[in-house]
Amino acid sequence: MEITVREKGSVVIMDLVGHFTIYDITDIENIWNGYLKKNIMVMALNCREIQFIDSSAIGSLVKMVNLVTGFGIQVIFYDLGEPVQRVFAVTGLNRILNIMTAAAFEERFAVR
Repeated sequence: MEITVREKGSVVIMDLVGHFTIYDITDIENIWNGYLKKNIMVMALNCREIQFIDSSAIGSLVKMVNLVTGFGIQVIFYDLGEPVQRVFAVTGLNRILNIMTAAAFEERFAVR
């Protein structure tokens, strides 16, 4: 999976492209951990280009959301593509995670 990180003030955006699997967990966790002590308010994951997500990656996301929110950082998943929407619906994550459309995210945080 390809991961691009952008910082817009106190908002950190991770653009994720490709297949999110067990092999990508360490990379994602290292990025998240690197921001825990920085002065950020929002960690956002752009999920538009995720083509596949496996159960290990889902477990890692839940773990990291719990960790990051403990530091007072809001986690947002936005612009979910069809594969991620399906997985989040089947697992019930769509009811517990903070999910937004791209337009709503961009409007709320004034980022593109």
